[in-house]
Amino acid sequence: MIYYVQETSMETKLTLSVDDEIIRRAKEYARQHRVSLSDLVERYFESLVRRSEEVRESGDSTPLTDGLSGALKGMGFSTGDARVEYLSKKYLHE
Repeated sequence: MIYYVQETSMETKLTLSVDDEIIRRAKEYARQHRVSLSDLVERYFESLVRRSEEVRESGDSTPLTDGLSGALKGMGFSTGDARVEYLSKKYLHE
């Protein structure tokens, strides 16, 4: 017996508001690389999702969390405060 598996994908239309100059440059990039603008957007979204999943699974930090790390230091919070200690351990890895 031979089995055939047909993969189906669902596509949804998406409306975005993007700066005209960015659109112009993105269209030029897509043309030069022979891909559609939709493919570019989909690939970008996929890379964001994949990176987010990898970070979550590995426990690594991201540029956003790195930038926020230590942001509340020197803001007058008592280090003896149990909430501050808990949140520091959870989010600042201290």
